[in-house]
Amino acid sequence: MTKFYTSFNHLISAKYPSIKLINVAFITSALFSCLRLIAACILFSGFTQASENSKIPVQLQSSSGTTIEQSLKPKTIDVLWLSSSPKPAEDLILKGFEYGFDKPYLLKFVSLKDQALIPLFLSNNDYEIIIASGDMAWNIIANLNTKTNAIGLGVSQKTLLEYSSGLKANQFLLTKEQPPNRIFAFIDSLELKHAQVSEFFTKHHQALRHSQTNSAKKIGVPYKAIIIEADTSVMKVINSVHNCCGILYLKHYDFLGNTRKHQATFYESYRRRIVTIGNRPYMASLGANYVIYTPEHEIGIQAVNIINKIQQKEPQAAIHYPQEFAIDINTKLTHLFNKGNKALSVGILIDKIKNAEKIFKQETKS
Repeated sequence: MTKFYTSFNHLISAKYPSIKLINVAFITSALFSCLRLIAACILFSGFTQASENSKIPVQLQSSSGTTIEQSLKPKTIDVLWLSSSPKPAEDLILKGFEYGFDKPYLLKFVSLKDQALIPLFLSNNDYEIIIASGDMAWNIIANLNTKTNAIGLGVSQKTLLEYSSGLKANQFLLTKEQPPNRIFAFIDSLELKHAQVSEFFTKHHQALRHSQTNSAKKIGVPYKAIIIEADTSVMKVINSVHNCCGILYLKHYDFLGNTRKHQATFYESYRRRIVTIGNRPYMASLGANYVIYTPEHEIGIQAVNIINKIQQKEPQAAIHYPQEFAIDINTKLTHLFNKGNKALSVGILIDKIKNAEKIFKQETKS
């Protein structure tokens, strides 16, 4: 290259004698610099084009006719959501579902208020999953003749007992009621020594009564089931409780859900120094000492696991109980009952309950 550069300088000087050799050298140097710059630009342009070509995905054809790139894309799930809430924003179970579901999905929300539209949407076979939020929504789709997977979320104990024995292979229920073992693990964690637990039942709740009695025996909690009628007076049932027990577990549907009777029961229990436990958040404001329940958004989050197993065709139980739970304490009443002693905190109670549940599961498996 140096030899060619020198020869080129002499050639220019010989042809144009008036140009000094130093000027020829300068012009030649500038010319060669330009040539090197042009060559570098050409090389860089080719490299960039090659890089961009390397980014283009190679679509391999599968035996089914779809490309490999298409088969790797996550499938969109079509969901029909039937709810007793008038708007999606008011359905807390739906909020939990949307928070926990991380796959692409298309959701059609239908309120029970839109009576005329419900049959139209239910006749559509394009949905992969039908979700009924609440008892009323489940009652509409429970007897629906369809191959579409159906899930009832946040159903009550009454609905659970009514449909549990007749569920189809593609039907699942997730109740918001606490499993019996958790209730008695909670009572045991309160450390109320020698206190027997009472619970109300009607004559129509024999199966539930036997289930609760067996669960109390397994946990080792003294227990007594008290048979009442819907029109039984509060004073009569409280006298029955006071004669045998120091703890009352009152459910939201006792006395046919009459909140006035619930409040009167809590008040009379307080007068007799009977510790009361409710199963719905509002019961704390009525006078319950403790309330154990599952927030509705947790039901929606747990529903994601059920849907994932359906999609993966994994076997699972038809009946599901909530995994997460919360405890509310009426601190003023609890302080009076403990006679100035420090009551157990919510965190300690929850840890004790979860540990008791783990031990119970291990013993059941063995």
